[in-house]
Amino acid sequence: MKKASIFLSVFLLVGFLSSGVYASKISHSSKNSIVTQKKKKAPKRKTAKRGEVIKVLVTGYYTPKKGQDDYATGSYRGDMKLNGGKKTFTGKVPKVGMAAVDPKLIPMGTQIYIPELDLKLVAEDTGGGIKGKRIDIYTGEGEWGLDKALAIGKRTVTIVIGRRAS
Repeated sequence: MKKASIFLSVFLLVGFLSSGVYASKISHSSKNSIVTQKKKKAPKRKTAKRGEVIKVLVTGYYTPKKGQDDYATGSYRGDMKLNGGKKTFTGKVPKVGMAAVDPKLIPMGTQIYIPELDLKLVAEDTGGGIKGKRIDIYTGEGEWGLDKALAIGKRTVTIVIGRRAS
């Protein structure tokens, strides 16, 4: 009876260890004690620093007005949906000189300079399609804003990260 009880205990212990559940969650330290392993975290996206030069995809966005002769999507409603509402992520009314950015890369309030377009901007908005190395420049209201957004088009430019505005 004693041998059967020992055999059963060893059999269950070996079965548990070989199942992989227990073995995959432990490691042995130099003192042979059992220590749980820590999961590795995905690397965080690096936030841009002052003076850093980055290549980004740039586009333009604007605020449409009812009754314009032209709309980028063909209608006022379509342009409102494409370009967002009447307030930025930071709660401000959009104005020329603002840019929508990915705040994980460029923090809100950061100054941005685009030498190729000779533009100085401030990061004060985000957008659903603005992820990673992409920025969207606010160009104004109505047909004038639409013309400026279309003139920017969709292109890759070099930006220079400035100081954070307070």
